[in-house]
Amino acid sequence: MPQSVRDLGDRWVQNQQSVILKVPGAIIPVEHNYLINPSHPDFEKIVIHSPQKFSFDPRLLKR
Repeated sequence: MPQSVRDLGDRWVQNQQSVILKVPGAIIPVEHNYLINPSHPDFEKIVIHSPQKFSFDPRLLKR
């Protein structure tokens, strides 16, 4: 991971601009990941719901 990306993440955590940061997925850029800032005052308000089952399309696994 480039240092510039790490610096951006460090600033986000330190500045506490938001409790969640939406970032593009590394493998599929049109999908997203969500980073949670445990140092943010609203961290305790986050509710994690049950995980959803994900089924891979078998066509993606064929070579």
